Amino acid sequence: MSVIGTATSGMSAATQRFEASASAIARQELEEGREVDLAKASAEIIQAKADFQANAAIARTGSKTIGALVDILA
Repeated sequence: MSVIGTATSGMSAATQRFEASASAIARQELEEGREVDLAKASAEIIQAKADFQANAAIARTGSKTIGALVDILA
């Protein structure tokens, strides 16, 4: 798998975790009697954001590296 493909997969996983945690927080307001650990869900959102940013940086670096290699070979 390529660097950019790996980074894209990581961004997708981070997005899914972010959405799941945000949904759990939103449901807490709507569903009384259901316990959602708001601190844990909030921490997961922060971690998912950091993971997404890290994977985006990997994708940018991989793209620049590939571009530089193409320039060298051209």
